[in-house]
Amino acid sequence: MSFKNVQSLFCLVFLSLFAAISANAQGVIVPIICDFRPCRPIPRPRPIPIPNALPVKSIELDTRIEGQVATTHVEQVFRNDTPYTLEGTYFFPIPETASIVEFAIWENGKKLVGEVRSREEARRIYDEIVRRQKDPGLLEYAGKDLFQASIFPIPPHSDKKLELTYTQVLKAESGTVAYRYPLGTGRNLWRNSNPGIENINRPTNNQKFGTVSGKIKIVGREALRNIYSPSHSIDVRNKGEKAASVSFETSNNDNDFQLFYGLSNN
Repeated sequence: MSFKNVQSLFCLVFLSLFAAISANAQGVIVPIICDFRPCRPIPRPRPIPIPNALPVKSIELDTRIEGQVATTHVEQVFRNDTPYTLEGTYFFPIPETASIVEFAIWENGKKLVGEVRSREEARRIYDEIVRRQKDPGLLEYAGKDLFQASIFPIPPHSDKKLELTYTQVLKAESGTVAYRYPLGTGRNLWRNSNPGIENINRPTNNQKFGTVSGKIKIVGREALRNIYSPSHSIDVRNKGEKAASVSFETSNNDNDFQLFYGLSNN
């Protein structure tokens, strides 16, 4: 798909600058006011402040675990309740041993899929398109732990939906497999100001959460036993000895979702 006429930007880069951000944090969008591109680095004062991070309207998690390999697809809907057009910087902490399969943004009812590129290729394309005053749609995998994507435009009083799919190898200790989806966004992200993020007119409240729901399908090579979550109330439905489905739904809860299950050769 060509992105020459797409007005959405999601260029993903690894940021060592934000190494202090907890790895236990789901994706956030850090906004700045941007009436037109290129955005001004320091917007003039506005009577209505913008939040540190856009509120999360909903998160839908769809995970399939086969053996110890988990494929997680997440749909995140963020809300811009301000009267301004915003440009947002999206951060997502990819779990250790994970790799990105796909990243996409929804624009005017259409799903726009970014391309996975190297850091050098992403920067070259980005600079070239900026010179032509056009916005790229590309995704860069340049390491692990933390990724950045720039999202533009985020219209006033509107939702912005993003999709992310990644795979990871789950750890198993003493016959117990552990799965975690990070949700704890608002705890330490804005404790200290950062020179890379504009802080003018920013309120001090943490990021707000809406509905978080998830479906996890487990297919084991061995019999499954003792499926439980210490963090959320879950519904477990076994499908024979080696398969099960897990679901949950919660509101205003930013605790990491944790799931454990045992494997048995017997």
